[in-house]
Amino acid sequence: MRIDNELTIISELKESNELEFKRAQSELPTDFWPTYSAFANTNGGIILLGITEIGAGKHKSIEVTGVKNPETILKQLFDQLNNSQKVSCNLLTDESVEKIIIDEKVILKISIPKADRKLRPVFIKQNPKLGTYVRHHEGDYQITGEALQRMYAEQGSESRDAQLLRKFDLSDLDKDTLQRYRQQFSSRNPEHPFNGLENKEFLRQLGGWKIDRETGEEGLTLAGLLMFGRAASIKDHLSHFHLDYLEREEADRTSRYIDRVTIDGTWSGNLFDFYLKVYRKLTENLKITFRIKEGTRSDSSPVHVAIREALVNTLAHADFACTKPVTVVKRPDMFGFRNPGLMRIPIERAIEGGLSDCRNSNIHDMFRMIGLSERLGSGVSSIYRSWSTQHWQPPKLYEMLDSEQTLLELRMIELVPAEILDELYQRFGESFHTLSSLDRTIIVTAACEKWVNHERVMQLTSEHSREVTLALPRLERNGFLTSTGSQKAKFYTLPGESVATVDEIFQGSQASRQTFEGSSEGLNASSEGLSSLGSHSNGEGDVSTPPRDSFGRLIIEGLDKPFIDDLNELHGEFRENLYQIAQKAHQTRKLSKDTMHELILKLCEEQYLSRTVLATLLSRSPDALRQSYLTQMIRNEILYYAFPQQPTHEKQGYIASPKKQ
Repeated sequence: MRIDNELTIISELKESNELEFKRAQSELPTDFWPTYSAFANTNGGIILLGITEIGAGKHKSIEVTGVKNPETILKQLFDQLNNSQKVSCNLLTDESVEKIIIDEKVILKISIPKADRKLRPVFIKQNPKLGTYVRHHEGDYQITGEALQRMYAEQGSESRDAQLLRKFDLSDLDKDTLQRYRQQFSSRNPEHPFNGLENKEFLRQLGGWKIDRETGEEGLTLAGLLMFGRAASIKDHLSHFHLDYLEREEADRTSRYIDRVTIDGTWSGNLFDFYLKVYRKLTENLKITFRIKEGTRSDSSPVHVAIREALVNTLAHADFACTKPVTVVKRPDMFGFRNPGLMRIPIERAIEGGLSDCRNSNIHDMFRMIGLSERLGSGVSSIYRSWSTQHWQPPKLYEMLDSEQTLLELRMIELVPAEILDELYQRFGESFHTLSSLDRTIIVTAACEKWVNHERVMQLTSEHSREVTLALPRLERNGFLTSTGSQKAKFYTLPGESVATVDEIFQGSQASRQTFEGSSEGLNASSEGLSSLGSHSNGEGDVSTPPRDSFGRLIIEGLDKPFIDDLNELHGEFRENLYQIAQKAHQTRKLSKDTMHELILKLCEEQYLSRTVLATLLSRSPDALRQSYLTQMIRNEILYYAFPQQPTHEKQGYIASPKKQ
């Protein structure tokens, strides 16, 4: 089919974790299959056959090369999909493939869904150990042995926490915890027949005790041990088991904590007691009418409902086979919930509600039986619905694929300042009312922060990356935004407003020498400073190069710290000191991720370093450094961009968070 504006839309696309271009003129390319496996094992994606990406960095572009024999390629595709020697399963139908005509050239658009967990891992060449891939950023990566084992563990139809733990019995439980639970159960259900049961039978009815009918063996289930067990017994089975609650003093993930609950020997260390302790701390001092009795749903406010559901969901959906801890954070501006394990259903379906695939359904039922959770399949939608009653920013539910963790952020920030809304209504009139929620979020962000790009929108919404990719140029075509830059360096502003590009900053900044005082405030400080940069020419076409300080570092207007763009410009002793800091990276390429993070943070103390400079100092390629370390450190807010509006620009710089210096 021929689609209007398809060429314009495709020109805006870029390879990502959900989109891949492949040159395929006469036959199906062999590198199609690792991408098929990766998309199927991650979040799905689209492969465009007949699109070639050429060039590198800011010069990268796409070329429509087309496919010469589409019918032949499609026959190859479906023949190989149904050949178990080629791939473990076929996820595609005829509707998964679409022909697009551009300039008389045929493009094949192949939409690959995320495979159901019972079909994962999807692997190629009959070899799951060497043929299983996942998608990270723009690449397909073979997964490790542990990750592969977790995929197989997720295949089962039985709840993960139903596992019978042989040789674990009632002596492994904390009696006080179980008694507290039974008291709450009895209080909520005074006439329930379970109240008269002995502890073992009571646990069996709840899924906490199990009898193997074939062997006669019986004992605690994983649910029973995790929910009511003693920390020492839990760690006998799961040596890496850990729970952590942190209350931070400031709205910054690096600020010091003022309260903490962790497994330290002063309490039982199980899930139920963790819930009781942490829920109370999360809801203390909320500036909302507190109407919950003993942590149950009686007369609960929407905010308390959301916090309670978020905490229970975090515990019930955690993959306790992973080595990562369950972490809950309270800050003045937000609540954060992080559990090991990725989502079992698509995020958008979880938000809609009605579909459930709980990893630990017995644990969830134990909370539900005492009124601490909604029915299965409604928890996430309840959180979103409850949070919206306060007109705060929508919850942010997302996955960290590289570390296999799921995160939920509940921010207590006003959605849109009234004066910004008034300004936008005056500027765009009635057309602003008719925009979708995603489109309004984009425009409001551009108004509040002076610029917006794909990465920034993805931080604020749970929409698919492709939806955001298509929304930005659509808003530009309709007159709501104007763009600057191209491809991955592109960002958008409201019409008539401008923010200097990175190239303009380096070529035409009229920065003057100054003494830097204080410390960086990271992303916000950088973006505010750069937003103030306009056109700084002298009116006669002259542009001046930013000056350098006594060490040879650039002084750039809008940045509160000096910038190292070229090691050759640095004074000898200062340059040698940087190489000394990075010495470990020169000596071996087998540094741990933590060690590499420490080196990067040390180099970036009180100064910005370009990606090229960092790569030279650390003996790594710039792209590998960005993909393996820098992107994650930015996401974790321990490193900040110099130029956040163009995060992938080749001249991008990085500085350590002030709290990490």
